[in-house]
Amino acid sequence: MTLLGDILGQVFLDGSSRASAEKKRGSGIPLQQHPPLYQNPKATAPPQMQQSRAAPSNDHIYATPPMSYGVQVNRSQPPLLPAGADPKIWQWFHSVQQVHPGYLQPHELQQVLSRGPWGLFPLNTTRLVQATFDKQNNGETSFEQFNKIINYLNNWQKNFDDFDANHDGYLTDQELRQALHEFGYALSDNIMSAVLQKYGVRAGTSRHVSFDEFIQCCSNVRTLTDTFQKMANQSTGQISLDYETFLQIVLSA
Repeated sequence: MTLLGDILGQVFLDGSSRASAEKKRGSGIPLQQHPPLYQNPKATAPPQMQQSRAAPSNDHIYATPPMSYGVQVNRSQPPLLPAGADPKIWQWFHSVQQVHPGYLQPHELQQVLSRGPWGLFPLNTTRLVQATFDKQNNGETSFEQFNKIINYLNNWQKNFDDFDANHDGYLTDQELRQALHEFGYALSDNIMSAVLQKYGVRAGTSRHVSFDEFIQCCSNVRTLTDTFQKMANQSTGQISLDYETFLQIVLSA
């Protein structure tokens, strides 16, 4: 029998390496709520975020990226604009296509997202975001999916900015704890330490979390909690699993 804390602690402490501390900030999206067994009974659903400041303008993200980004730009004329599509988004989407016309490969999606307000976007976070909308499971991103990804990241950014009190592009340990608590995840001090150890970057004597790591952190906590919820004995709050099942849970997070 194993508690959620044991699983989360093991995953966070032994997970993959963290991304660079120099990555820029971005956005957030509220996570779904869970039964009281897996959350603080006093936690409430994330409030509707007030528009305390104007949403980031996308006007600056359509220009050709600096050569230092290493982006190979497709300078051919874009295909016929789909009905109702934003011409600038359509041109932006088409600007990096090299492999499959009408679709972006993960590295192409990474390149085009790195031209946005989120700064240089790591490939592992790009794959996580792309998989969220890849219903065909083909590893490619259509223009329709691309539009959804842009809206998705803008929502993440609004929430991230709401918790980023000094707007420096990072969440402190207390800001991250507040965000997870409002999303319905009441994690112990030990688990929070493990979370910061995996996703945080050192800032003096403490650690803080960048935008893309915030997305990964919240997504993995949600995936692990959802999986635990499906497998747990509702009366004890515990699960019993074999080694292979445990590996499947960890590798899917």
